[in-house]
Amino acid sequence: MLKLLALPLAAAAALALAGPASANTYCVAAPGCSGTPAPGVQGALDAAKKHAGADTVRVGPGTFTAGAQGFHYDDPAAVNAVAVVGAGPAKTTLTTSSHDSTTVLRLAAGSLGQDLRTTVPGGLFMHGLALLGATGRNITVDGDASAGAVLTGAATLRGSQIGGNVAINVYDGGSTVLNTVATGRAIGVRVFGTSTFTRLQRLRVNASDGGNQAAAIGVQVNCGRVALEDSVVYVRNANPLGIGVDATPSQCAQGTINGVELRQSTLLGAGAGSRGVVAVSSDPTQASAVNVTNSIVRGFEHSLDREALGGIAYMQTDASNYLSQGNINTTQAGGVGTLLETAHTTVDPKFVNEGAGSYQLAPGSPLIDGGNATGLAPGESNVDKAGLPRIVDGNADGIARRDVGAFEFKP
Repeated sequence: MLKLLALPLAAAAALALAGPASANTYCVAAPGCSGTPAPGVQGALDAAKKHAGADTVRVGPGTFTAGAQGFHYDDPAAVNAVAVVGAGPAKTTLTTSSHDSTTVLRLAAGSLGQDLRTTVPGGLFMHGLALLGATGRNITVDGDASAGAVLTGAATLRGSQIGGNVAINVYDGGSTVLNTVATGRAIGVRVFGTSTFTRLQRLRVNASDGGNQAAAIGVQVNCGRVALEDSVVYVRNANPLGIGVDATPSQCAQGTINGVELRQSTLLGAGAGSRGVVAVSSDPTQASAVNVTNSIVRGFEHSLDREALGGIAYMQTDASNYLSQGNINTTQAGGVGTLLETAHTTVDPKFVNEGAGSYQLAPGSPLIDGGNATGLAPGESNVDKAGLPRIVDGNADGIARRDVGAFEFKP
């Protein structure tokens, strides 16, 4: 019996002594890179997939072109993740020769894309970046993308500049977008989520041309729960009209929560028919719920639009600044819901220079320390759009209290 156990025990001992898988670096036209030279980006990614361990692919300055499959890394094992690191968005560009149903760079869970640009040629269903539970940092997506970036499986995107017809599509719940500019022609950020929050923090979101849809939309929540915080949403001059935040459920599983927590943000619109915050439901099995807290909704013909048209639609505002005339608040066809407004103000927020796009509060603004007196909610950002502390004593009364809008005044 002891002899029979000897081999398994020896093998177990060898496994116990074995260290973690090594990490390789693959160098693609990257001067000064210390690692294994690779003939191309996809070749380096394929080599990293075959090698056990968390590897790095360093891509130097230049433009690198993929075929119909784009550049892709599809190993979902976290222990075999890869980091694709460029020389900076102004130096390293990834693109594709395809014009149909291609993503320029697709990364699996645990992997990282950083310091690069993806340029999308025109075509059908073209995407610049897909993060399948992966992370993107300091990435620029430009060109003619159907969707600039696609996030699934609790992905993270930070410090990036994303453009496209839809700048960012988010599927599933749990993804996070931070410190990013999302410039969509039709839609800035669109979410098809779940009951797990998608977090959007410190964003600049732009939408300008709805195309064949009824409006250009800053943030559209088709399904799921979203926390939008410390952000600026700009849909002024949008064609045919602009909507700041739209929480109208569609393509949701029955009973899925569809709602938005809009906190410390500034929404800017203009023009006939424009709407700031929308909660509409026409399906009795679908609910839309929006809470607007410490936020500015400015320039829209209809600041708030709550419509329970046979469905369930609730909206609540607290310590927020917007004009009331033009608001839509209706319940029809057996719908359910209410609009509840608390500590609502209509004063001019007095931006530093609204015409020049400076939406910080100027000295003497009535919105300084004008937010509610509660502390930060769990998971809520503790800094403002500029990355500075969120709750300070801005009016020198000895009490630290948050301001209204995306920027906290610094005395």
